[in-house]
Amino acid sequence: GRGAPPGGGGPPRLRATVTFATMLAVSLIAGDGCITPAVSVLGALEGIPLQMGDNIKVAIAVAIIAFIFLMQRRGSSVIGSVAGPITIVWFLTIAALGIHNLVTHPEAARLVLSGLNPNAFVTFWTTGAYRGVDAWRTLAGVVLSVTGAEALYADMGHFGRVPISAAWLVLVYPCLVLQYMGQAAALCVRPHGVVSPFYNAVPDNLKWPMVVLATLAAIIASQAMISGLFSLLTQAYAAKFVPKILVLHTNPDHEGQVYIPEVNWALCLMCVLICVAFKTSGRLAGAYGIAVTSTFLITTFLLGIVIRKVWRWNWLATLAVVLPLALVDAALWSANVMKIVDSGWVPVAISAVLCFLMHTHLWGHCRERAVMAKEAASESEEIAARGHIESPAHVVTVMGLRSLLRSEPLARTDKVVVFLTPYESKVPRTVGALATLLGCLPKTIILL
Repeated sequence: GRGAPPGGGGPPRLRATVTFATMLAVSLIAGDGCITPAVSVLGALEGIPLQMGDNIKVAIAVAIIAFIFLMQRRGSSVIGSVAGPITIVWFLTIAALGIHNLVTHPEAARLVLSGLNPNAFVTFWTTGAYRGVDAWRTLAGVVLSVTGAEALYADMGHFGRVPISAAWLVLVYPCLVLQYMGQAAALCVRPHGVVSPFYNAVPDNLKWPMVVLATLAAIIASQAMISGLFSLLTQAYAAKFVPKILVLHTNPDHEGQVYIPEVNWALCLMCVLICVAFKTSGRLAGAYGIAVTSTFLITTFLLGIVIRKVWRWNWLATLAVVLPLALVDAALWSANVMKIVDSGWVPVAISAVLCFLMHTHLWGHCRERAVMAKEAASESEEIAARGHIESPAHVVTVMGLRSLLRSEPLARTDKVVVFLTPYESKVPRTVGALATLLGCLPKTIILL
């Protein structure tokens, strides 16, 4: 059902494992969502070609982050109408810069292009200068090129699978490859630019335009993560992972486009605090990657469960799909775990707290349902044994209330009263308390 926890069928142990894994993945996405806006905006501002203190850049970053969260109420469709053209310009521009660097440095370009040969990958890991353990450690940096992928499926409810797939394959992926190749060529010529490889590959006369464009792109990247988090938390609420929250639908034509005020401002506060505490994207780089790669691993695990238990594939076909993905995810995750001693503990701590809160809420909800089932059974037994409810205080279900009204000589006032209840068949205790205290009930009782 819509309100049932994930893994509603199957053995209890598997159901509990899938539920906890889903809860943990949602928590990790939320932890990553606190990092993404801060590191994206700070990274974009570090290209400003002026001598400027960190505090000034932080102040500008905080203002931009506040603007991002102020815009959320307008909905992703309104934001997307502005962000779409800017995003296209951004990717075409970075692709053009990549081509410029490849053409400007032909010798370096030939060296970079040789990296597309699979033999270069094997050489890097086996006989290169950074072979073995050092090659494995580089994966902690390599993973930054795929961070943001978790927002793609988180945003599925906002845009749908086809637009996301088409945008990725036709525009985003080719442009990113060209940009990274151009950066590599520029680094071959100017190795000192490794501190800021993106701006190292930008010509001096284009520094200011690229700072502006990069800042706009950072805003849009943050928007993708925030809107994706709204979607996930809406589903988490449906699965009873989180308490009641106000979910505003920003587009009458698309159910998945939502805005959650409490989450929006809590996330804004966390982003501002992280921005002020770390001041530069370099200090935040260590925090980036752990939550993302952990989400990758959990997603692959859940995919395996779906393939095996829902689609009913055999074990061989399931392993053929899941195992290669799991190996890549495990390699990236293991390399990023080392960051936890630096600043990687930040998203981990945020995720752990959120996971604990969600687990506690779900546990309490399950306990509540168990108590309700026990009370309903006791009420049914009393009706079966006596033919009616003996006391208004024993009423817990609509069936029990009807039995009470048929048998108990309660006075009925000519009033209409609405009682709020989170369950369709559950009668709030206030109904029984009112009948016991006043010895009467309103003529019309509405359970809402």
